[in-house]
Amino acid sequence: MTRQRRAVTRVLAGCQDFVSAQELHALLVAGGQAIGLTTVYTAPCASWRRTVAWRRT
Repeated sequence: MTRQRRAVTRVLAGCQDFVSAQELHALLVAGGQAIGLTTVYTAPCASWRRTVAWRRT
């Protein structure tokens, strides 16, 4: 998993409610992560199942 995907997964896991890709990107950038908006759009596809599984447990 790339550092960008790890960062997206980490931030998503900390979100209690829905966040848009733009909001997620802003959270990542505010946290010091160098990441493009396109990466934010595509990274959750790979990590979505893990995040959903984590939230259900």
